Amino acid sequence: MDLKIEKVFTLFNDASREKTHPIAQKAAKEISKREGEKEKIEDLQRRIEEFLERVNRTTSIRMRYDEEIDKVIVSIIEAGTEKVLRQIPTEEFVRFIKMYRKTLAMIFERIV
Repeated sequence: MDLKIEKVFTLFNDASREKTHPIAQKAAKEISKREGEKEKIEDLQRRIEEFLERVNRTTSIRMRYDEEIDKVIVSIIEAGTEKVLRQIPTEEFVRFIKMYRKTLAMIFERIV
């Protein structure tokens, strides 16, 4: 090990024992900051898991393939009532695509 690097390690170790040296204080602050961040991350993960459990109890996801528009339609359904809370793509878009394809087919039939 290089003597300069060894000296830095020695200074850091001496400073960390004293807890008064600026390097030691900065290191202690960084360590406590990271521990605080770790607690925040764990708390956030716990909250997300709780939220997903509640969502999974009250909703379900259904997927179906619509051959007419050649797309997969994903629906989020409310448990119990079977009410569609959200659909991707939206029902309006599905109707638009179906009408567009019918209109396009009629145009090409007339041309040919």
